[in-house]
Amino acid sequence: MLLPNNHSRTRIARISRFLTLILAGIVVSTSIQAKNRELIGSETALVKIKPDLRFVSFRAERTGIDADDTHQMLLTASITNTGRACGSFVLRIEKSGRIGPWTRVAEVTIDGIEGRKPDAMRLPSAIRTFDDIVPHGSIVYYRATVDSLDTIDEAREDNNYAGSYYDASGCLGVDLELSRIQMERVRSGIAFRVWIRNRCLADCNGEIAYSVTPISPPGTSISQSMGISIPGEATIGPSGTMLVPGSAGTDLVYQVTIGASGTCRESSEANNTYRVTLNADEEEKTVECRYWYDPGT
Repeated sequence: MLLPNNHSRTRIARISRFLTLILAGIVVSTSIQAKNRELIGSETALVKIKPDLRFVSFRAERTGIDADDTHQMLLTASITNTGRACGSFVLRIEKSGRIGPWTRVAEVTIDGIEGRKPDAMRLPSAIRTFDDIVPHGSIVYYRATVDSLDTIDEAREDNNYAGSYYDASGCLGVDLELSRIQMERVRSGIAFRVWIRNRCLADCNGEIAYSVTPISPPGTSISQSMGISIPGEATIGPSGTMLVPGSAGTDLVYQVTIGASGTCRESSEANNTYRVTLNADEEEKTVECRYWYDPGT
């Protein structure tokens, strides 16, 4: 039997130490990975075992204006739960003027929201609506608080609030104005597209139309319908394209006029016309119409 010499014993010892270090590294690495999985699992479990209430949306919308100019409001709060199921909680709605204080509009109890399911396409939710009134001429800020009594132990508490506001200082009645005029040179003339805005609060219900009259060179007026209504503080258009005569290589001046028939009665028609120019070197042009109004109107 051959015995290892000193050189062989030294080599075997080095290999043994190397293998020992490798095995130790594997043990340490496995231990760290196990600890990480434990921590990750704990964090995931922490989120899953607690509810998390939050707002999807909170809107304040006008539904009408009374004879005394009071604005009727509809407040809509949509709430979801991205954590586990929760029991009942309170939803509070408050409002304030420009400088406060906050006053309560409504407070309701919601009988809980089921928990989020991993494979669900939609989150569980609850929707509640409330009525309110706002005096004309004022600006109101709304604040909604979910779990306002802090009865639910949630994963997060900083997402339990939502806000909205409503400006009731707009002009009363109906007042139509030209918002935008677009002109484009085409093969057979000038293509017009028009936008009309109702700058005041009341809805305009009637046949709404616009006309374009060539001023230079002079020509015959052409009209086109825009629809039968414009809600308060809303804009409509364009409703198709109207072709108006116009020669190439020359400056063209037009007057655009809007109007409404039927039950729509405007408080003023002073802003129902606008004059535009398409220069000889312009192939197309968009005009944003500008008017000056007394701050009191």
